Amino acid sequence: MNQYLKTVRQKFRYKEFVQVLNGILQLTNRETAVLARLMEIDDDWPTELLDIKNIVSAECRKRIIKEERINKSNLTNYIKLFKSKGIILTDEEGRGYINPTFKPADLNGKYKILFILDFEKEEQND
Repeated sequence: MNQYLKTVRQKFRYKEFVQVLNGILQLTNRETAVLARLMEIDDDWPTELLDIKNIVSAECRKRIIKEERINKSNLTNYIKLFKSKGIILTDEEGRGYINPTFKPADLNGKYKILFILDFEKEEQND
C-alpha cells in the first residue's frame, strides 16, 4: 500500500486534515477553513461538558464569525452544507457534532487517513 507522510505544526492540524479530505468533499477554501474551526471546537470541547456539547450553538457561531471573519448568513449556509454532506450530525436534542467518520483519530501524534476508491462496474455493450 502506498503511504505519504507530511509533517505539520500542531496548531494547523485541523486545517491540514480538512485539506486532505477536501479531495472527496469538494469544499471551497472558505468552507475548509470553517470546517477546520468546527473540528477544533468539537475536539477541544471540555470533557466535563460533553453532555451539553453543541458545535453549532450561538456561542460557537459567534466565535467562528469573529475568528474566520465571515458573516452570519454565510456561516449558516456552510453549516447547512456540512449537514447535507453528513459532516455535521445532530442528536435528538438538536445539538450538533462532527460525524465520527470525518474526525481525525490521533495515533501517537499522527493522523492516519485511509482512502478506498471503489470503481463502478462499467456496462459492456455487446
